[in-house]
Amino acid sequence: MDVPNPPKPTAIYNLDILEPVARDCDCACQEVCYPREAREMYQLNYALKYKCNDFIIEPIDDQFCAVITQNTNTFGVFDRSVIAFLKAFRSGATFWEASRSIVDKFGKEDACQLFDDFVYNFLLIPEPYRKPSIEKDLSSITVWLHISNQCNIACSYCYLDKDKRHMSADTGRQIIKRVFQTAQHNDCRMIKFKYAGGEPLLNFALIQELHQLAVSFSQMTGINIDEVVLTNGINLTKDKIEYIKNNGLNLMISLDGIEQFNDIHRHNINNKGTFPSIIKNIERTLAYGVLPQISITLSSLNAKGLPNVIAWVLERKLPFNLNFYRTSQFSRLQANHEDELFIFSILESFEVIKNFFPLDYSFLSIIDRSNLSFPHLYPCGVGYNYLVFDTEGNLSSCHMEINNYIAGTADEGDLLELLRKNNKIGNFSVELIEECNACRWKYWCASGCPVNKYNSEDKYDVKSPYCHVYKSVYPELIKLEGLRLLNLF
Repeated sequence: MDVPNPPKPTAIYNLDILEPVARDCDCACQEVCYPREAREMYQLNYALKYKCNDFIIEPIDDQFCAVITQNTNTFGVFDRSVIAFLKAFRSGATFWEASRSIVDKFGKEDACQLFDDFVYNFLLIPEPYRKPSIEKDLSSITVWLHISNQCNIACSYCYLDKDKRHMSADTGRQIIKRVFQTAQHNDCRMIKFKYAGGEPLLNFALIQELHQLAVSFSQMTGINIDEVVLTNGINLTKDKIEYIKNNGLNLMISLDGIEQFNDIHRHNINNKGTFPSIIKNIERTLAYGVLPQISITLSSLNAKGLPNVIAWVLERKLPFNLNFYRTSQFSRLQANHEDELFIFSILESFEVIKNFFPLDYSFLSIIDRSNLSFPHLYPCGVGYNYLVFDTEGNLSSCHMEINNYIAGTADEGDLLELLRKNNKIGNFSVELIEECNACRWKYWCASGCPVNKYNSEDKYDVKSPYCHVYKSVYPELIKLEGLRLLNLF
């Protein structure tokens, strides 16, 4: 029976999860694996039996829980009574079989709405209980353009064998042309260009030329583009900032900490700290109306300073992401692998973030090589849809390996076909990695960076060296996102 003036249940879904804040990073972008059949499975029938999909429940407090599906893109915050209603479908039930207590508490209208939302958001699967599958989405290409192999600072963890080479205009133009031809041939709808280095602003005239060329090809082909400049921030002049703003380019600036916690990683060739110059230019970009994303690389040397830099970033309402240090051939960083220090610093930073609620963008993709906004089979696009070009136009499948091998050149045919044929990096589906089979988090870390795994373990088909960190912080990240939604709504 209907309840007179019943209380209202709490069920909040993350409406931003389909289009989260862009997380530009200095690695191959996460592959977004869309559950292709998912919308076809939406079937609302009160007489049909439904079962719970695969999801994780994390309690936020005594009243609310956060829920995230493991094979689709649903994230929600529910009160305990709504959670109990959802769990009533675990063994299979019709709406009428599962809803008696919820109807008594909230009334039939709200109970029907809760059920409708469960089904629409894939928390419930109708008979014959065919769960959504996860597939790679290869409708986009990410292109790393190594604009310059020169740099004006000397980061201790840099993976490059740097020199003074710049990419030439002829090489850049050939790359842009061939990338668009490849995109057309493979029916790609989006190309994401990363202007990187070295320090790309040392060859800024080429960025300007390639941007104009990319815009022209985009208009001719109908293929969308997204562009980001990855910079250390030292050489950000007024003219460069205005050009970036006026032409719709995104900007990512590296800042690893406040004062010594940045400078222990990022210093100039005379071993002088870069922190004052970086923050001066971040403030300058804000003054000109440009909102940069901040990339923070974490090692055992600067981890204790993470909460303070997070506070500094959020005081300026800047988006950010965390990158965990990865070993490489040319790195000079003498840092230990200290999982517990990472975990402690990240969890302390989560407490700092809570002080800035409400915030209107999701935090589900801030942790190294992870994106909890969508499930993933692969940690990155290496070997599939990530094209890396050095200053000479040589093609590699990962910028971390740009010094070590060549998969082809920009003068050769279909670049994706060339990449997949000659790729030497074992970027395996997480479902093929035995150590990850039983892990409930596997579709979010997807076993981690393949190059980092190989450098650490001398093989690719293993779990990430940071597995323990991921498993420790993911539950708290889910709670943090749930708390953000409660504060927002």
